[in-house]
Amino acid sequence: MRLLLLISLLPACASTRSLAPGATVEDQLSAVSRDSSTFGDLVYVGTVAPLKAPTKPVFEYERRVKDGSSTSFTKQGAEAVLIEQATHDADYQLSSSAQWQLQTREVGRVTIDNGIVRLSQSSGGVERFAEEPLRESVVVGPTLFGFIARHREQLMRGETLTIRFAVTSRLETIPFELSRVDGANGQPRIRMAAKSALVALVVDPLFVTYSADGALVALDGRVPTKLKQGEGWADFDAHVDYRNEGVFR
Repeated sequence: MRLLLLISLLPACASTRSLAPGATVEDQLSAVSRDSSTFGDLVYVGTVAPLKAPTKPVFEYERRVKDGSSTSFTKQGAEAVLIEQATHDADYQLSSSAQWQLQTREVGRVTIDNGIVRLSQSSGGVERFAEEPLRESVVVGPTLFGFIARHREQLMRGETLTIRFAVTSRLETIPFELSRVDGANGQPRIRMAAKSALVALVVDPLFVTYSADGALVALDGRVPTKLKQGEGWADFDAHVDYRNEGVFR
C-alpha cells in the first residue's frame, strides 16, 4: 500500500544536465570542510538515536552559526556523514541552502530569487533541477528551529502556521503545518504535520519539545541522515536529545 502511495506522490518531471569536469558530485563533496569548527559558533549538540530505541545513539550533530548562515554538521563517530548549510536573514527567511549527503554521495541545493524557488539534486555525473513559484515561507533543516523561534508567540497562542519544506531529492517544496500541542509534564511541543492527506499517509508528524522557558529539549520524527539497509539506504525516524551550548540564534 505504501509503495503505491509513494508512486502516486512522485514529483513532476525534472530537467537534467551533465555536470562539468571539476564540478562532479565527488568534487563538490571533497570541497566542503570536514572540520565543524569552520562553520562558526556552536549553538547546540544533538544526540540522534532510533525512535524505537532512544537510548542507543547512532549519530551526533552540531548546529553552528556564522555570518548569516546556519550549518548542521552530522557525524557517525569521527566521520562526517551529512552537512547542511543555509543562508538566511534575521527572521530565518531562506536565501539559499546546500546539503552534502556523504552517505549517498549526493548534493542538493536550493536558491530563492525574485519569487522563484530553484531546486537541484546531483548524483554521479548528472544534475536534476526544477523550479516553482515562492508561496509560503520555505524552510530547510538548518532554519526550521529558527523559524519556530521567530514565530514562538504565535504558536504558543494556538495559531497554526504553514511552511513549505524543501526536499531536493523530490525537487519540490512540500507544505507542512506547525502547531502547538501539549507534551509530557506540560512541556510545550511543536507539531509539524504534512498538510496533504496523501503525504501524511507516508510521513508521520514530527514533534519538537521545548522547556517552559523556550530552550530546545528533543525532536521525534524523520531526520535527513539515513540508515544502511542491505545494499541501499533507508529513511530514518529518530529521537534527538539536545544539549544547548549557547544562546539560540
